[in-house]
Amino acid sequence: MNSRFLGALNYWRTSLADSALGQGCFSQKDRKKLIELSKETLRDGTLPKSQIRKVFENQKPDTKVMAVQIWPMVTTRISSHGTTIFNGFPEIVAPVVTEATIDRDGIIRPSRNVIARDVLKPLPNDVFAW
Repeated sequence: MNSRFLGALNYWRTSLADSALGQGCFSQKDRKKLIELSKETLRDGTLPKSQIRKVFENQKPDTKVMAVQIWPMVTTRISSHGTTIFNGFPEIVAPVVTEATIDRDGIIRPSRNVIARDVLKPLPNDVFAW
């Protein structure tokens, strides 16, 4: 096989893997399902005990580590006078996704960062893209 073909195949495989990882557009309803981390938690890399319980609450007692996704940069749609302005953008955008693991001591171990696929062009119907 030639190097151009192998390069294209590698790019395709990496793109598929990244597309499975990244969701970057959310609604307010989605936000309720997520655990919000403080700046201190992100800086120190350790979850508070209450959040450790949330991460492991539906897991078997012998589960030592959980795979998680962290969105370290989150922006929301502009609101004016208590009303959200609909300008074609998603309610919440978090373009950077970090894959990480969290252990029972609350230690966060990031493994890689990607740009969420659902905010990158090309997208169907000319929807929002970063």
